[in-house]
Amino acid sequence: MKKSGELTTQQLVGIIILIASFAVILFLLFRLNLGETSNKEICHNSVVLKSQSKISSGSLNCKTSYVCIGGNCEDFISSIDVSAKTKDEIIEAIQSEIKDCWWMFGEGKIDYVGYSWKIDYLVGTNCALCSVIKFGESVEDFEFNGELISSSERYLVVTGMRGENDYIESRLIKSENITDLKCDYFITKA
Repeated sequence: MKKSGELTTQQLVGIIILIASFAVILFLLFRLNLGETSNKEICHNSVVLKSQSKISSGSLNCKTSYVCIGGNCEDFISSIDVSAKTKDEIIEAIQSEIKDCWWMFGEGKIDYVGYSWKIDYLVGTNCALCSVIKFGESVEDFEFNGELISSSERYLVVTGMRGENDYIESRLIKSENITDLKCDYFITKA
């Protein structure tokens, strides 16, 4: 006679499979990094909505990402860690941040500032600071788009608008060169 509190082999195997399946699903969800994708999609959606609104009130819901590429980044708190080891992987990570920034702000097709209807003295150069990038200690200096990239420096991925149909295409710049863009306003949040 079986006791009512006893588990059969079939029930035990079922429970083990259920727990293993749950662990695999959790692992896959964490690997997808849904939080970062969501922040980029939220930003893109707010840019599209802002471009369709004729009211200038409200700000874009875009946040700056802090990206550490290639290992331990001293004195830098990152929201994204990219474990790139080779020069090609590092360049691919930078290009990905630049492409994401350009996409988030409409790829030069969306007037999210409202230049077409604002009074001249209300407009200026509006810049978006999409990412702050720092390189890990193990990353050696390398060349990117004709410029020497030093692992000891911080870099920014920026985009923006100077006027109607005058877009600043997303690019990587040294943080100290941000004034070269002559930005009147920054439209992202840290």
